[in-house]
Amino acid sequence: MKRGAVLFPILLLVSGCDVPGTSQYAAHNSIRALLKDPDSAMFQDDRVITGGTVCGEVNAKNSLGGYIGFRPYIFSDGQSMIDQGEPDFSALVRSVDMALQDEAYFHQQFAAAFSECDFIKTYKKICGIPHPADSPQMAKRCQWVEDGDRGIKALKDDLARF
Repeated sequence: MKRGAVLFPILLLVSGCDVPGTSQYAAHNSIRALLKDPDSAMFQDDRVITGGTVCGEVNAKNSLGGYIGFRPYIFSDGQSMIDQGEPDFSALVRSVDMALQDEAYFHQQFAAAFSECDFIKTYKKICGIPHPADSPQMAKRCQWVEDGDRGIKALKDDLARF
């Protein structure tokens, strides 16, 4: 009996099960609450950082029933953020050209790019490892987004070269 009581907690840890009361358990529940299909969530590469912060990746089904692929997430101070994918800089540049006709679309694209760039920096700062999409080119383009109008022109010139 004594041996079974010792082995059970070890088996839970080895099997990767969520153990109630742990930071990882809280992170997974918080992340699941953000998903369209919480029961489909699969987690990998969880890292528990000092203070109960958890960084990792989650894959789940979208509204069409297909898996979206593993995306980085951060859980800190009871708040969760899931990476929504790399910024669509091309859509942002197209929205600049359309800004006179559809200013709301431009602001939507700008906000989306700014938000994703902010997530990439926050992930590196909190988790202590680079975001999977982090690269010198991504950093340069994100800086242009942060620079506003002047940066958008530089971004447009950079994308025109490809």
